Amino acid sequence: MTRLLVERIGGLDATVAALSEGGRQVRRSILSAYQSQHSDRWIPGDLIARLEEVAGEPLITAELARRAGFVLVRANGAAGECVMHKLAHLAADYADLQRATTEGLADGHLCEEDLARIERGAMELHRAIGNLLSTIQARRNKPGMMVIVEGGTRRGMAGVLAAVRGIWARRPEAKL
Repeated sequence: MTRLLVERIGGLDATVAALSEGGRQVRRSILSAYQSQHSDRWIPGDLIARLEEVAGEPLITAELARRAGFVLVRANGAAGECVMHKLAHLAADYADLQRATTEGLADGHLCEEDLARIERGAMELHRAIGNLLSTIQARRNKPGMMVIVEGGTRRGMAGVLAAVRGIWARRPEAKL
């Protein structure tokens, strides 16, 4: 994962330069060792945080969350964002997941490739749910959504739709 993060930033030299700008001096050879699967060196957490900030994407953190059974969700909701727009994206992601499952079952069984495609679709749906919830919480003046959403939730799409309907019923003046 460190290698992917370094590549995303633009290679070893660009990564060393980015770390230097942040006030952290790391030699190219050390950074190269962090990328090696056969090295006994591990990248420190503060470097992971800095590199993910530079890359603009939490690649390693998201993978660690996934391995622990969680999905990392960006808490970027803003009170001015349209809930219906978010819900439309959620519905599209749900349709993509259904399509991937249906196509995977076309031959009567789910192979590894089918399962990987379904897993990616489920992760996208989970992210969309988190994004919708963060927007709803921002509109209700409740910032600070939990950033890590536990995997294995049973509520799914029906729970999200019920929550949105409940908010609309309590606040009919709210623009959905």
